[in-house]
Amino acid sequence: MSDAPAYFAWASDARVSVYTYWETHRDIGMTRRALQSAEDKISQGTAVEWGVFLQQKQDPEQLIGTIGLYGLTACGTPEGTADFGYCLGRYWWGKGYATEAGKVLFESNCPVALGLQKITAQTVEENIQSGRVLEKIGFVRQSPNAINSDGESIEVKGIWYPVLKYLWTFPKEG
Repeated sequence: MSDAPAYFAWASDARVSVYTYWETHRDIGMTRRALQSAEDKISQGTAVEWGVFLQQKQDPEQLIGTIGLYGLTACGTPEGTADFGYCLGRYWWGKGYATEAGKVLFESNCPVALGLQKITAQTVEENIQSGRVLEKIGFVRQSPNAINSDGESIEVKGIWYPVLKYLWTFPKEG
């Protein structure tokens, strides 16, 4: 929980949490509960999550966000699935950090080690930058000419958004 103050610094920014499933953190207690919830999901085997740290001279380990695989189900079976997600503090948007962290996660062989067969991600239509990050990491938009094949929307904090769905394709062997 030593990262709670750094996490709170960006989780308390309403612009950061606008498209997330979690509410903007109003106090450090809310951040500590979120961190405990993440630890519980990791312990239960339903998520893997890492901090995204920026290494600089003035602050060699600055927590700027999180990245992970969530909703892990049936790992090690032909039905093994997960959802990919990430969040960065606003100051670090547009600098390539989300793409770099995502590439590290997928190039690390983590999805294969977890026995995953399918990894999905989704973003709301108006969050264009997040869609670009997903594509740079290797996700393929599942509905290239429409919102998605089902016309599906998701509710985020009482607002319904058209959703874009993405699928990560495993590199071909050989």
